[in-house]
Amino acid sequence: MRGTQPQTIRSLNLVSALDLVRRRTSISRAELARELRLSPPTSSELVSVLLQSGLVVEHGPGESQGGRKPMMIEFSPTLGHVLGVDIGSERIVFAIADLNGAIESETVIATPNAHDDILMSIQDTGRTLIDSVSGPVIGAGIGVPGYCNRALGRVIWASNLPGWTDLDLGPLLQRQWACPVVIDNDANLAARGEMAYGAAGDYRNFVFVALGRGVGAGVVIDQTIYRGRREMAGEIGTWNLAQPWQATLEGVVGGIQWKSLAQELVGIPDVGLLFRGFRDGRQDIQDAVQERVGALCVTLGNIVALLDPEALIFGGGLTAAWDVIGPLVEQALADTAFQVPIVVSTLPQRATVVGALADALESFAQSRHLLAGVDN
Repeated sequence: MRGTQPQTIRSLNLVSALDLVRRRTSISRAELARELRLSPPTSSELVSVLLQSGLVVEHGPGESQGGRKPMMIEFSPTLGHVLGVDIGSERIVFAIADLNGAIESETVIATPNAHDDILMSIQDTGRTLIDSVSGPVIGAGIGVPGYCNRALGRVIWASNLPGWTDLDLGPLLQRQWACPVVIDNDANLAARGEMAYGAAGDYRNFVFVALGRGVGAGVVIDQTIYRGRREMAGEIGTWNLAQPWQATLEGVVGGIQWKSLAQELVGIPDVGLLFRGFRDGRQDIQDAVQERVGALCVTLGNIVALLDPEALIFGGGLTAAWDVIGPLVEQALADTAFQVPIVVSTLPQRATVVGALADALESFAQSRHLLAGVDN
């Protein structure tokens, strides 16, 4: 960690300690120090900070290992709540959870058409949820379908949301909700959600592929979101495809394109009806779907060749037709030199909001008043 500031090291250690306590039913200071490879004094100092914050509690002595029984600590989810929001081009999902990530309340609204109406709906619905729970909401996480600057809480650009350019969304919502607010790209948060509560399991290196109205990816390297120099890593929807497409990947397999194909082949922009036609054996639909999924698979093959991940995890609205798309993807990648497990999300339509909840909790663990306890 040469060149790493002491404050950053303390922050990382505190988050790692909190995460370990959350994942274990109970743990002693000595076990925590051993598993995090910290000195006993450093481990004890971190635990003291977490005890003072109320995030962990002592609950009694554990089993003796030949000497004095150790005092065990466990995570306390009752300190407050976190709010998660997944802003989509067609719907916005809100969830309130305890600090274990257990969702207590969830609301889904249609995304308004106008810029100001979207902002007002987010502010008002979030405020209503915050007011509905007993105890404080200690933080909020927001998933945005576009480029974000996390440090500033700014949406740089969201192509599917009108007027969302250089928007200081985080500071705006922080003032309205009176709690810390962090924002991130929706695919990054979906990858975080899969790590915390979903299909990622023990995978340390994987790519989450989001297939909805937009197309994107969350890249995870050693269980850390890889963001890139400008936080634009994973924007696979902008990749240019060669002939015969001469279009971006999103311009071929994005949600609008599937609706257009449905309009052309079944007479209405109903993607579900389109895939029903595939299952019923309509050759024209099968040919068109296979052609578009084939374009997606070229991109997936390039991702696998570049990153050699442990798995590709797929989520988003298009996975509702995974019985059609999944076998096509598996067959295409099976024919390449790079074999990789294909996994479908266990958090359908919820990975981003769940990731936003996890992001809010981690942000709180890194907050200034907690870290002040480490410095004292």
